[in-house]
Amino acid sequence: MNDYKKVFEPLLSGNYSVFISALKQALTNSKSPQENEFWTRIEMLFNRGLNNLVDKAEEYFEEINPLVPRRAESFDDSKLKGFDYEKEYLKGAKFYLDYHIKHSGLTPQSQVLELGCGLGNFALALSNYLFGGSYYDLDISKHNINSCISRYEKYSNFKFALIDINQPNYNFLLERESKKGKPTAEEVRIPLRKNWYTLQMSHSVFTHMYTNQVRNYLKQVYEAMAPGGFVANTVFSVDDFAREQIRTGKATHLFLHEDKGFYWYYEPDPLMGNGFDKELLYSLHQEAGFKEITLIHGTWTTRPGDFYQDMLVARKE
Repeated sequence: MNDYKKVFEPLLSGNYSVFISALKQALTNSKSPQENEFWTRIEMLFNRGLNNLVDKAEEYFEEINPLVPRRAESFDDSKLKGFDYEKEYLKGAKFYLDYHIKHSGLTPQSQVLELGCGLGNFALALSNYLFGGSYYDLDISKHNINSCISRYEKYSNFKFALIDINQPNYNFLLERESKKGKPTAEEVRIPLRKNWYTLQMSHSVFTHMYTNQVRNYLKQVYEAMAPGGFVANTVFSVDDFAREQIRTGKATHLFLHEDKGFYWYYEPDPLMGNGFDKELLYSLHQEAGFKEITLIHGTWTTRPGDFYQDMLVARKE
């Protein structure tokens, strides 16, 4: 019997716990990135189906918040989401709101630009806060953008737009399709209003981008920011302390591969999760024109902090 049949036989027999164990073993034993991608896709499809079943039951029996995306919409299909899903989603949104009020100048009158909205966690945080301001989001997932547009159609000051780029790892995770022929993140021109936004932010976007891609985004964001506007993007910043924590295995992300200040942990796919040398991060922001650069450490290297990733905050003069 072929190995793949050994994985699926328990599923077809209704022995789901054995299937899940066999699937995890297949992921562990993958002999190539292509094989790992295949089993990852299978795990995502299986868990998406289970999340969808719970969604349907919850929609029937419970009153749900229409701004909270359903479990099966999430790109992180590899995780099953329990009955605390909506509560945790709202808690996460509130955390982001408080964090940006504290660190990056967010007010109810802010003109907010988000790069990479996902399914709208920060949009949800702003839905009962942003009075007098506006929110504009760009994401590379058509699914995410369409979902947000449908859920926030009553919010006239909320706008969502697609950045249609070729980013293979995310195209696989988010859309299950190739975007060959589309511009890369290093080449794309982002549809932004000039000298307008007072806060640009992103959560775990630069942690999946190469150096020149971040450089391209920052230069365009600088042109779009109003004078005095803040940018606040989460990153993995690698300094001497972080390098020592990585070397001793204490950091949660072991960035063991490096090229010219760009670090990554999964050798076959650098954009699975990447970091940057601290000095490189500062120089990228300075090159774009930003001043007053501040790094707020996260907890990934065992430093104390409010946030898991580091956050780099800078200001346009």
